[in-house]
Parts: sequence; C-alpha cells; structure tokens
Amino acid sequence: FGDGNSDDSFTYTVADNDGALSNEATVVIDIWDPADAGEVGIPPRVAALYQNIPNPFNPRTTIAFDLAQPGHVRIGIYSADGRLVKMLVDEFMARGHHARTWNGTDQFGRRVAAGVYHYRMQTSDLSQSHRMLLLK
Repeated sequence: FGDGNSDDSFTYTVADNDGALSNEATVVIDIWDPADAGEVGIPPRVAALYQNIPNPFNPRTTIAFDLAQPGHVRIGIYSADGRLVKMLVDEFMARGHHARTWNGTDQFGRRVAAGVYHYRMQTSDLSQSHRMLLLK
C-alpha cells in the first residue's frame, strides 16, 4: 500500500484492473496535531474551533482553535443542560494556532460526571461550539 518512511511521505504503486503496474506517485501527508499549536507556520486567515481530540475521552482532551486576528477569546465547557462547568479560556490572545487541554474537572477542580458536554468559543468575529463525550 505504501512504504511509510519517516518524513510523512509515502510512495504508492498503482495497478489497473488487469493487475498491470502503472506509474508511482508520491503523496505528502500533512497532519496538524493540536499539540503543535503555537509553532511557526502559516497564520490562519479565519477564526475556527476544531473538534476536540480525542473524542470520546478520559481523562483529558485537547481543544484546538485558530485566531485570524488578536483579540479576547472565551472558551467555556457546558453540561448537556447548558450550565457552565468551566471557563477554559478567558483572555486576550495573539493571532495564530492555539490549543488548550481540559482535564474533565469543573471550576472548583472536582471531577465531572461522564456524559455529553459542549464547548463554545466566542471572539469578536466567531461564536462556534462542538459536542464531546467524557467516558468513565
């Protein structure tokens, strides 16, 4: 299928329906890892909130987001009934790629129950939310 060398590029051999080999192609795979947030790269053009990784999770998950311009950012974690569980981010931030980790605790440091939670990011030009599942 591919030779999977260490520089994230793979060589694939393509065959037609008769099994005859045709040309090889090199495919470069660029996977953005939220753990790399803040590294030098192309600045984002739009603000975006990404799905948490991993999801479902236990005991922690990473929430990645992009800011197209500097500004105040709020990211809140909410229970399924809409109550604020924890304010994960509430600060002025620079343009760029960012990530925060939620460890499954409330604003007092207590472990929360397993279940569905929502997180919402609010900036001057974006209000976006996603759903996540905490397993026990």
